[in-house]
Amino acid sequence: MSQAEKRYKELFQELQSSLKELKKKLDQHKRDFKENPNWSFVRDIEYINRQLKLITEFV
Repeated sequence: MSQAEKRYKELFQELQSSLKELKKKLDQHKRDFKENPNWSFVRDIEYINRQLKLITEFV
């Protein structure tokens, strides 16, 4: 396996871990919003959606 392949594998695993952590945090964010619905939660999700859109356009 080349150095590039090893590094790609490491980074891809890190990405998978980050996505799992993001899912957990978003689930908690949703629960928090249900307990206290306010615009700050809406702004959070709006920001996250914009960032994810940029990422998906990049890939």
